[in-house]
Amino acid sequence: MALAGAGVCVFPDKNLFPVMALSAGLVGDQLPTFGHFYPAGISIVATKVTFITLSARLRVVQKRIEEIEEEDEEAIMQIELADVVAPSRHKHELSIWRGFGKNLRVGVARELAIISTQRAYEHIAMRFFLEDKMSRSIVKNCPRSAARKSTRYKHSSVLVYASKVLHTTLKSQCTFWFALFSVNQAVDTWLTFRPSEQKDMMQRSETYSRRLLLNALRCMGGCVLAACGAAIGSSIKPGIGTSIGMNMAPQFIFMLV
Repeated sequence: MALAGAGVCVFPDKNLFPVMALSAGLVGDQLPTFGHFYPAGISIVATKVTFITLSARLRVVQKRIEEIEEEDEEAIMQIELADVVAPSRHKHELSIWRGFGKNLRVGVARELAIISTQRAYEHIAMRFFLEDKMSRSIVKNCPRSAARKSTRYKHSSVLVYASKVLHTTLKSQCTFWFALFSVNQAVDTWLTFRPSEQKDMMQRSETYSRRLLLNALRCMGGCVLAACGAAIGSSIKPGIGTSIGMNMAPQFIFMLV
């Protein structure tokens, strides 16, 4: 029996399914290697991707509506609310559900690839490079750790507590952002160098170099901002504030870079 992430993920005994042996001997807050492939894990990923996909599509639709309004004010009056929000009208130009199925499949596959890469990096680092104490640091659950630290440092100043959370989050977020960088770079490599007659090798190399630098800057900045956001959020409300700050703060790097 094992618990995975925010939901309970129960998988069979490792004696019946040898591949699950990789999830044995977990350290600290470490999650099961394949926990994200079980219904609870996939449901969480699918829900996250659904919100991201619909939010991105909504921004596109909003921008298109503004363009139509500038071109013809009467045309905007002919657009019905159902054209935008009704799933049955997913083929409409302004529907937020247009292309939803494909985007959901791609998004879920990408998220699962990132989590799988993160788990692989954790195992490699813990097995070959890190001592036991550091191994526990890179797999810590930041909100839980912040809640534990709030009790431990309740008589200390807020700055001391926030610095401890920042330090812990920075270490635990490294594998995630390195995994994100790796997956993004793998996708960019395929998209840039796949057979095409439109671009020569020089143009492809220049595009690849720019995207590589952009990806590296975003991931490094995201890791640092996640730690800062967790520290600030924990100072306000350990646990919930940690989660909100850790997830919201990195968004600024994608707006700036």
